[in-house]
Amino acid sequence: MSFSPSFRGGARGGACSDVQGERSVSARASGEGVGSLAVRTQPCPLLVPLVEEGWLDHPETEQIVRRYLAPLRAESIDTLVLGCTHYPLLESVITREMGEGVTIVNPARAVATTVREQINRDPALAILCRGTSRTLHFTDVTPHTERIASEWLGVPVVLESATIP
Repeated sequence: MSFSPSFRGGARGGACSDVQGERSVSARASGEGVGSLAVRTQPCPLLVPLVEEGWLDHPETEQIVRRYLAPLRAESIDTLVLGCTHYPLLESVITREMGEGVTIVNPARAVATTVREQINRDPALAILCRGTSRTLHFTDVTPHTERIASEWLGVPVVLESATIP
């Protein structure tokens, strides 16, 4: 995760899925020469199962998001990085909870844009990407993840387990 110098001055926040993610965000931010930039992290482990259940706009999800993000709101952060692959699906809830004046950074958009640009530059790759089915690699495949992924993406998907070294 990189912190762009184009961000406004002030404290940044990172929402992550667990304490290990919290350590990673803090270590990477401090190692990237951000100087006096204040980085706050907040583990939000219950958000992952809520997303995997498809509870994107449930009142319970909003309550949990509100509780998790309260410390970051109290710190008056100006930028929040969604530090888990599940969180972009909760972006509207998170944005409402953080309020105006907080920039939400959704890394999934940047990744999707980069992948689309690469596919558009490479005709052979573009041909391989055509079709109605997709194989996706997940680090944690649950029994209903394939169904939910198909619903979110609007196309049939096949999930394969992936390990990250």
